[in-house]
Amino acid sequence: MNLFARSAVAFGWAFLAIPIAAEPSATPMLPTPVLAAPAPSSPASQQQPLPDWQTYVDNLRPIGDRLWQQSRLSGDQNRQQVYRLIFSALAQGYLDYAASDPAYPEFMPGYDVALNLAAPNPDYRYKVALIDGHGVYRLSGFRGTSRFVDVTMFGSLMSLGTTGPTFGKFALDDLHIGKDGRYSVILSTERPNGYTGDWIRLEPGTIRLQVRHASYDWNNEVDARMAIDRLDKPAARPRPSAAEVAERLKKLSSWAENTVAFGFRNLDYLRERKIINRLEIHDYSGVGGYSPAIQTYYEGLYDLAEDEALVIETAVPKTCRYRSVLVGDNMYGTIDWINNQSSLNGFQSRLDEDGKLRVVIARRDPGVPNWLDTGGYETGLIQLRWNECDSQPVPATRKVKLSDLRSVLPRSTPVVSAAERDAALRLRREGAQLRSRW
Repeated sequence: MNLFARSAVAFGWAFLAIPIAAEPSATPMLPTPVLAAPAPSSPASQQQPLPDWQTYVDNLRPIGDRLWQQSRLSGDQNRQQVYRLIFSALAQGYLDYAASDPAYPEFMPGYDVALNLAAPNPDYRYKVALIDGHGVYRLSGFRGTSRFVDVTMFGSLMSLGTTGPTFGKFALDDLHIGKDGRYSVILSTERPNGYTGDWIRLEPGTIRLQVRHASYDWNNEVDARMAIDRLDKPAARPRPSAAEVAERLKKLSSWAENTVAFGFRNLDYLRERKIINRLEIHDYSGVGGYSPAIQTYYEGLYDLAEDEALVIETAVPKTCRYRSVLVGDNMYGTIDWINNQSSLNGFQSRLDEDGKLRVVIARRDPGVPNWLDTGGYETGLIQLRWNECDSQPVPATRKVKLSDLRSVLPRSTPVVSAAERDAALRLRREGAQLRSRW
């Protein structure tokens, strides 16, 4: 029996060294921490009644009708899509909560085309992990070449209705990146004794990490890779108790309802303030973790007949880490960005000769480069963001007939043929699938 096993059996303690595979001279070793054996479950907790299958089903049963009413929509097509959205939220809740463990975390997919909730940004790959703010964690991996990778530390789970602060963020580019692209950073409440490598202070109230992997050139950039390891727990994971499993499963219905209702409330906010066919600043710092000084969001609704278009015109900041504009549907999801040109970032969009960005939102292809396809929706979301830019220009909007569109655009605006659009969409579809989605 080796030293690790003998120690664990005899004393209930384990000893864990932390190897770091980056350049030895630049990335020091973390001293060996002492790990306490997990406390045994109390008899009282084992005697708590556990839900049966029917209880889980009964918890889910009423949320379909409640959310359908909250959607303010009508028609069979919309009703079935609301139901699909609930299943999507259940899938997200299972991955991000029920199947997650702060003692043995891994990064799960947060949002995607299949988890199309809260208007995800197509340029981002969202990954989330539940953690314990009192623990010691190591993030490690390879930087890649994507636009940026930010890690935000949250003290709440919005989908379960918990409240708590956002404890800040850091970027992979803030860390030491080895010549081979490797990085390694420790997250803990205190810097470990003798450790001189990259370290981020972890607030004790932190319960979730959210990672945004942002890409500009989908077809050619290399996504970052990231692993998470809790260092103050034994490497092998024990089997969870029945009570632990039940505690997470019984909250899935609340997760699904809160997640879908969040989008409906945001749409109601925009409707009530008549932010229709125009854009206003929206502060998402409490939800997304970016303060307005870092990322400025503009949001509004489009409402367009089939023969109409909405032209967005804006100056572009001289320096900007990232910018994008997207269109969503009438349920606060983003229009399918793999098979439709429903978003444009700073790499994908074309600037006019005067340096301005002009984007055309329309239900039919108007034959211009910067078309945003609503996917057939008459009404839905518009969202524009500037990230770490030296200015925050306010976009102007103008609704016109499609037949008059060319008269309000610069003469130099190219004509995009049907064949060219088809080729561009196929290239876009390839790039979206080449990225790491899960």
